Amino acid sequence: MLASAGVSLRKRVVVLFVFSSVLLALLVGRVAYIQFLWGEELKKKALEVRMRDIPVAAKRGAILDRRGRELAVSVSVESVYAFPAQVKEPEKSARTLADILNMPYEEVYGRLTRVSSFEWIRRKIEPEQAKRIREARLKGVDLTPESKRYYPKANLASHVLGISGIDNQGLEGLEVTYDSQLRGTPGRIIIEMDGLGRELPQATHRYDPPVEGHSLILTIDEVIQFIAERELERAMARTQAKGGTVVVMDPATGEILAMAARPDYDPNRYGDFPDKNRRNPAISDTYPPGSTFKPVTASAALEEGVTSLHDRFYCGGSIKVPGHTITCWLTEGHGSQSFLEVVQNSCNPGFVTLGLRVGAQRFYSYLEAFGLTEPTGVDLPGEGVGLTIKPQEIKPVDLAVMSFGQTLTVTPIQLITAMAAIANDGVLMQPHLVREIRSSSGGIAQSLDPVVERRVISVKTAQEMKQALEQVVEKGTGRQARIDGYRLAGKTGTANKVIGGRIAEGKYISSFVGFGPVEKPRVIALITIDEPVGEYYGGLIAAPVFGGMIGDILRYLEVPPKPRQAASNASKKPVAAAAWVPNVANLPLEDAREAVSAAGLSLRVEGSGNIVEEQEPAAGTEVPPNSTVRVKARPAIDPAQPGYVYVPSVVGKTIKEATATLGKFGLKIEVEGSGFAVSQDPAPGSAAPQNQAVKVSFRAPE
Repeated sequence: MLASAGVSLRKRVVVLFVFSSVLLALLVGRVAYIQFLWGEELKKKALEVRMRDIPVAAKRGAILDRRGRELAVSVSVESVYAFPAQVKEPEKSARTLADILNMPYEEVYGRLTRVSSFEWIRRKIEPEQAKRIREARLKGVDLTPESKRYYPKANLASHVLGISGIDNQGLEGLEVTYDSQLRGTPGRIIIEMDGLGRELPQATHRYDPPVEGHSLILTIDEVIQFIAERELERAMARTQAKGGTVVVMDPATGEILAMAARPDYDPNRYGDFPDKNRRNPAISDTYPPGSTFKPVTASAALEEGVTSLHDRFYCGGSIKVPGHTITCWLTEGHGSQSFLEVVQNSCNPGFVTLGLRVGAQRFYSYLEAFGLTEPTGVDLPGEGVGLTIKPQEIKPVDLAVMSFGQTLTVTPIQLITAMAAIANDGVLMQPHLVREIRSSSGGIAQSLDPVVERRVISVKTAQEMKQALEQVVEKGTGRQARIDGYRLAGKTGTANKVIGGRIAEGKYISSFVGFGPVEKPRVIALITIDEPVGEYYGGLIAAPVFGGMIGDILRYLEVPPKPRQAASNASKKPVAAAAWVPNVANLPLEDAREAVSAAGLSLRVEGSGNIVEEQEPAAGTEVPPNSTVRVKARPAIDPAQPGYVYVPSVVGKTIKEATATLGKFGLKIEVEGSGFAVSQDPAPGSAAPQNQAVKVSFRAPE
């Protein structure tokens, strides 16, 4: 029995020893695992529990104009925070903070008593508030430095600059496009606490300073921006329009010198304005360009060799395409015209002829080449892109209407970039707003050079287009953009708005695109006025905006004015392969001479008098160049009715010109509309008593 009991005891001891050994081995293994494999992670977690990390935001980099003038800066402010575990009298502290910060007591009390290691009370407070909090010496409440975005010029260039948020992040405009460069690297303050969140005596304190963000040097010029906004503001007041844009660019580099839009907002207090005011229509909104698109059609026709400056065209007031008749804005028609006059008069039938000659496939290839089928890549967020008909779906009527800027849409930035290619001798540049990115120390971190996209048209074609567009300002629909001392070129445009895919009757966009000086363009500008009240033609609404700012801009850029001369080579009349006889019936004899000469023909006058009674060949007849047009002249006074005069034709004249012509014949004028005369009553050639008023209807080109 004793032997058996001894064996059993030994077995128990062995089992206990083995169990203890295994348990000890497990404990040693666990300790080793914790010490050697898990130790670093646990150490880090212990530090996280013990250390309080207070963020210190980096100062956002400045945004400067091309000459170093400040458009957006960051100013130092303070933010108030709390360690809830250290707040001894939360009720009293909450009342004090609520009073100083103008916050609800309940909100402040809730933050001071929340179960957390760190709480913001309010970010970026006023200096006086920070001073009062510091003087209050509230336990567990402290201040930390931060920065606040400030725009010293308020609304100026607000759509370009954009806004930034409470956490120093870019939200719109250049602030968001270049956010990673502007934001910088945040710093922090580290304080060691005990398990209850109390600061330890002689604890570890560390300050990691923030690194200020890079600064942007823009292509924008503050003075040019001011001029653009001044003229846009005047136009808005004058026309009571819904909105408008102005974009000014250097055509040689693609640098945007100014970009303005209305309605606008103050980025310092953007919350006080409707959200829609922050939308930048210059890059995001699409619209039918109307006649401002016509230079693309003309350029394509010249480049493809389907027309030349020697060609002549005839406009009888309309043109037929399969199944449709397209009218000219001048219902009487322009008669015989040179290529230059087609552009000068913005004649729709002339441009339809050019578009049909080019053909759908080649026409679409020029839309692509001019960058009108894709975004420009401008360095702003939210760029839109216009709509065009796919080349395989273009019908003759579609091509005809597209030729003068309808049935397709563009953004303002697309259109001005395309027109800048003409001003830049045929080379398309990418538009951009930033020239350099500089480090906080002032060194150049990145230089953003101009980007050449491609050559669109030849230098020869570009020079011919400059000549044609100069005539628009000198003699044509853009005369209100003309200023003394500078040779300018441009094109007017008027288009129905398209809303929801349908034409909005009675709602128009008036526009003008122009550049100068013609001999070496320094600037190109596009103006769009959205839904002007009353008059809406581009030549009357948008062209004066260009005229109002271009002189100031060129003088600011130190481009000296020159004595006015005949517009380039435009006055040199090319020899045409054929000519069309203009309609000179009932014109004053001096007007008839000018019209016949402009058609490349000579005039033979029969009879005596100062008004044309008959002509031969008839208007619209195709004849060899230098042919003779015979006219019969008669006196202005009707011999059969003493005191009566024959009414001259004033169709195609401006109000001033028509008034002067009728005045020479002893007649008065009753004006209806504006622009150019399209009809009159009594009719030309009829007899009317002297001093009678002739009712003349005027209309501006589209």
